[in-house]
Amino acid sequence: MLTEKATVDPMTELFDTIRSPVTKRKYELRMRQFFAWVYGDQQLTTPHRKGRSLSDSKDEEDSKDRLARAYSRKFVAKARADTDWANGTVEAFLREQKERAENHEISASTISMYTKPLKLFCVMNDIPINWLKLSKKMPKGRHAANDRPPTAEEVKRILQFADPRIKPVVLTMLSSGIRIGSWDHLRWGHIQPVVVDGKLMAARVKAFNTKSKRWYTTYMTPEAYHATKEYVDGRQRKGEEITKDSPVVRNLLDTDRGGSGKPNSPILMSSRVVMHLIERAISSAQIRPKRLPPGQTRYEFKATHGFRKYFDTVCERHMKTLHVEMLEDHDTGLKESYNRPSEADILNDYLKAVQELTITDEWRAAFESEERVREQKESNDDLVSALTTQNNQLQEQVKVLADRLGKAESVQTEVQARQQKTDELMDKLFEDPKFEEAVRRALRGHLKAGKLTA
Repeated sequence: MLTEKATVDPMTELFDTIRSPVTKRKYELRMRQFFAWVYGDQQLTTPHRKGRSLSDSKDEEDSKDRLARAYSRKFVAKARADTDWANGTVEAFLREQKERAENHEISASTISMYTKPLKLFCVMNDIPINWLKLSKKMPKGRHAANDRPPTAEEVKRILQFADPRIKPVVLTMLSSGIRIGSWDHLRWGHIQPVVVDGKLMAARVKAFNTKSKRWYTTYMTPEAYHATKEYVDGRQRKGEEITKDSPVVRNLLDTDRGGSGKPNSPILMSSRVVMHLIERAISSAQIRPKRLPPGQTRYEFKATHGFRKYFDTVCERHMKTLHVEMLEDHDTGLKESYNRPSEADILNDYLKAVQELTITDEWRAAFESEERVREQKESNDDLVSALTTQNNQLQEQVKVLADRLGKAESVQTEVQARQQKTDELMDKLFEDPKFEEAVRRALRGHLKAGKLTA
């Protein structure tokens, strides 16, 4: 009914279209900035520095939310009544962002971070804005961020942060490629070790994609699984009852570190808290400047997405691209319909990247030791194989020589037998008087003929 439609809060109309909690929060903050600009109310402004608390208290946050919703209703009412005012206001706001980009205060691609939530808000609240005209006036920014993944050495320094949750969080994200939003759904039962012949090869992770709203399978390294299990076992030793529904990471238990000290009252560590934890660890490691230099709008690597980029970069060097895309739960288009590799195929491919996805020195040393043992075993196997081949060849040669020797001995025996028969025959002939007389006559005939000499 039209009366019911009119009572729906404009901000609710916007939020109903967004699936990801992280995206919802970003759009909410951008809309607050827009309303603060339109109505000149600085109470709605938010800090620009990442990692800083958005509000001093929950009451202040609730107050900002009520104020933003009040301004949204006011803006929608006037925009519907005066479309020229609405178009002019939106254009003026975006033009100011364009000027900021031209002054190198923000990058050109950042303008879309203002445009997208504002456009969706207007569409969902039936405010006619000429977006085609506005888009022609806005500069085209980069579609892909010009950032890099963190290096292994930088990750090691991040892992030195005192919070016991940093290792399971960072190593899990880095070796599985899960998104930050997956932490809102990850439970201990979603992680299962993969053991082959008594050896831990990897761990299977059932992750939730907050964008597509579906579960998918990826993997984590033995190092990441060991760090996560060690953290969970530590909670169990302190009295927490661990079940398959227990959160993988939770609120702190140690009261000396600001924890609650309530083992059996775990509070899931949300994606927002995980993000703040990582940003604090990065700040503590001092691997990025606290403030960006003038003219620079982004850090070299992103705080959370950098781990996913690290995963993608490493896996692409060792695995099939399709398998990497599936482990990251990217949309593979028609390939997903025609090429469906088995889980075993993807796992075997993932194992090729495990060594490079391993970060800490002790686990790298273990891999290198195993590699040396494997190489030595392969070398020994090659040597044994070569010696076996050589021995077989010598045996064949000995067999041939033995056959030849046997044949020679057989011929010699046959010759000796014939010689013996010949000797026996000659003895018998000379024993015959007639033969002896015939020989004498033949000799005398030869003498007479001069063929023989006396």
